[in-house]
Amino acid sequence: MKFRNLFDETESDGTRAVSPVIGVILMVAITVILAAVIGSFVLGLGESVDSAPQASFDFSVNETEDSLVVTHRGGDTIEINNIEVRVGGSDATLNNAASGGSALTGSFSTGDTGYVDISGSAGETVDIIYIAGDRESIIASFDIPSGASLS
Repeated sequence: MKFRNLFDETESDGTRAVSPVIGVILMVAITVILAAVIGSFVLGLGESVDSAPQASFDFSVNETEDSLVVTHRGGDTIEINNIEVRVGGSDATLNNAASGGSALTGSFSTGDTGYVDISGSAGETVDIIYIAGDRESIIASFDIPSGASLS
């Protein structure tokens, strides 16, 4: 092998161009990804998702009144207008009394109690759903015992 051939820039098999092409493709990909991430933070797109409130609830069945007692145990205060209660998939109302009470208004915060009519709903599921715009999130759920004596 001649010493002069070591510095010859022409390759007969054409493999010298592969490395620069891969390098350019990787640099373009990294640039596009960085631009997308930086652009989303600058435009505020990363902050547009609101999460459902975090709250803890206690549930107890009052068989004599055919109602479910819902107590807000702690967490975020929730506006009643943003809460929907469903018993077995059907809409129900969160009332201020076990029987004959009116619907709760204002906000539902720690220590507050509401009542849901569950007559004839033994074995059904009660869901408390938070509604924000067109999004719905189940924030609490309770299964009424199938052996509950409800009229």
